Amino acid sequence: MTSDRPADYLASLLRELCALPRETEWVEFKMNDAEPQAVGEHISALANSAALMGKAFAYLVWGVRDEDHALVGTTFDPLAARVGNEELESWLLRLLEPKIDFRFFTVGVDGAPVALLEVARAAGHPVRFSGQEFIRVGTYKKKLKDFPEKERALWRIFDQVVSQVELFQLPAPLFEVPDGFTRTLLFAHKALSAMDKNDRVRACYLHACLKYVTRGFLTNTSLRERFGIDDHNRSTVSRLIHEAVKSGAVIPYDPSAAPKQRKYVPWWAAGQGGDVRP
Repeated sequence: MTSDRPADYLASLLRELCALPRETEWVEFKMNDAEPQAVGEHISALANSAALMGKAFAYLVWGVRDEDHALVGTTFDPLAARVGNEELESWLLRLLEPKIDFRFFTVGVDGAPVALLEVARAAGHPVRFSGQEFIRVGTYKKKLKDFPEKERALWRIFDQVVSQVELFQLPAPLFEVPDGFTRTLLFAHKALSAMDKNDRVRACYLHACLKYVTRGFLTNTSLRERFGIDDHNRSTVSRLIHEAVKSGAVIPYDPSAAPKQRKYVPWWAAGQGGDVRP
């Protein structure tokens, strides 16, 4: 995801960032510290924080002194960095879920070599790195699960679209992060019978997300209401749920429950101690 941009644009952007009075939820400065695991966690934290703050991008900059934001240069070269035999960028992308857009740039400013990481904001659901979601709290990187009020706010941002889609019984939206921006694709009304497998699974998954953040579960009943399906067609909805489970999009909350009593949560809610948080 590395890409070229004009050096004068990058220099101007860096000067704007350095002019900030302090680090923010969407800007982090470093000198040379580029431990790969920490970089990946910063990508998650910055992407999620950018979504909360209404920013299209967040930034991690190497070569800037934290105390006074002076451009002093760095020895870190992201284009040459590797984790084992794998390029750093490829390694980071492999461990991110979803595969969001991020870009490394290198530029010389006033004779000082600087590295810049540009991270697109999260869209659809929080960004994880190596199975864990992070957020910035002030100038600190923290686990998102430890700050439920921020997790709740983040999901509400995502679910504003999902809840309106469900209200009008439209096909599930598609969240994309193409070059330089986040895009949400909305679709015209489509009968369930006209939806393909991807449409159906995405609708079940987003319904499970919406229910989870409102302290509920995806159930046969809730999904029938979402699609406007009559009670005597419960078996149709059971097949939809089975399809979503088989794809890995949703998981049973209690696998030992009888089939008619089963409740479901999104895949990322696994390992949350059974706690249905906001």
